[in-house]
Amino acid sequence: MKLAVLLVLALAIALLPGAAASADDRSLRDAGRSRDAQFKRLGDKTRRAYRAWHRTGHPARLARRLVRLRRRTRREIVLVRRALRAERPSTDGGATYKRLMFRSLRAFDLAMVWDVRGVRAFMRGRRGAADRAWRRHGRLFDRSLRLTNRAVRAIEG
Repeated sequence: MKLAVLLVLALAIALLPGAAASADDRSLRDAGRSRDAQFKRLGDKTRRAYRAWHRTGHPARLARRLVRLRRRTRREIVLVRRALRAERPSTDGGATYKRLMFRSLRAFDLAMVWDVRGVRAFMRGRRGAADRAWRRHGRLFDRSLRLTNRAVRAIEG
């Protein structure tokens, strides 16, 4: 009798949905875009700072502002990574989304690094190195956008 009760109890526990299965892909998608407003705000500030930097003859004060803005953007990337890491995908599309978003965030982070390297090289008078760094920044940023678009198609398709 006790064996039958234990068997029924074990079967009931096995059939209950686990904590990881209760997370759906909507929460995963929300984690992926949790800091979009901050990214937009920082992007707008960075574009204005770049325009001012070019317009005023590349002063060091504005170069430091650009470096600070890129550092703040990198901190936002860390927050998105943490939010994504905490979520569990419930479908194959969600798993693909999570994988591609981590790749996208890595490319975005590297783009920020190379942008700062470009600013610093430019301020040291190394125009060729700055141009190479900014070209790499552009390629990495474009890659990040492509990966993000693929991730969104995977989770919504």
